[in-house]
Amino acid sequence: MTVTTERKLTTLFENTDDMLCSLDLEGCVLVANTALKQAFIQRFGRAPVAGQPLFAGAPPDVQERRAGRFRQVASCLHLMLW
Repeated sequence: MTVTTERKLTTLFENTDDMLCSLDLEGCVLVANTALKQAFIQRFGRAPVAGQPLFAGAPPDVQERRAGRFRQVASCLHLMLW
């Protein structure tokens, strides 16, 4: 990816009102945009942290529901990739 293309993508990612993030296959945050960080601060009192599960700061019941759903999605992705 060229530097210009990467800059444009970063600008789009950061300046949208939509909540966006990228997760690894374990559900840990790689990157999150400002909209997502702000929503998490309002809802859970803290922003997502790179390298930690997306819902690490959420109440345990939310963490478990989201972790289960993420496992379902990740298993489908695994099937699609192989």
